[in-house]
Amino acid sequence: MHGILLDLMSGEVKTTIPHHAELSDEQAADILGVSRKYFVDLLQSGAMPHCKKGIFYSVRMEDLMRYKEETDRKRDAALDELVALSQELGLYD
Repeated sequence: MHGILLDLMSGEVKTTIPHHAELSDEQAADILGVSRKYFVDLLQSGAMPHCKKGIFYSVRMEDLMRYKEETDRKRDAALDELVALSQELGLYD
């Protein structure tokens, strides 16, 4: 609760979204910090379960968070590998 109060005092807006909520492609893209076009391309590549209604896509919040956690984990592992390689080559002081 303390963190929420600090965020509010600093002017940062926080939103609570239930895990079972269904998000539009635009909302999901905003959460990931990517363009709608890029997000739609991700969906079309099979990156996560989704529904298509006409020309619009929707995803469940829980599927979006699962995707985000997995990509964060892969990114962190790649960065760790780069740091280890840099240290091994003596490039990291």
